[in-house]
Amino acid sequence: MKSILCIIAAATLLCGCAGIFEANNQAVAKLNTQMSPEWLKANIVIGKTTKEEVQSLFGEPMFKNASSGSGAGAAFMPDEMWTYSVRFSSADMHGSAHWSKAIVFSFKNGTVSDYNVSSTSF
Repeated sequence: MKSILCIIAAATLLCGCAGIFEANNQAVAKLNTQMSPEWLKANIVIGKTTKEEVQSLFGEPMFKNASSGSGAGAAFMPDEMWTYSVRFSSADMHGSAHWSKAIVFSFKNGTVSDYNVSSTSF
């Protein structure tokens, strides 16, 4: 009887973990799609898309950096920069590959002033 309970508990735990992994995979896939040039061009308009809209699309950023707003080049510097990042990997019979993508949104006066996507494989 104890072994049956242990098996049921282990199966329940594994099913719960599978749900977490599946949700994480879906979130990674969504963020990866949102970092594509086509998606960004269709959904982010420089000078028009607001911080609230970016947060609605991407969620809470991993990092928020604010500018001091002083110095000779302050007029050209963004007020704030938000960073989002995703890592993913794939495996096949030839081995595995890993990628990392990040997007940094720059904001000026509450709207997107620029964005930059970087990608790395390792």
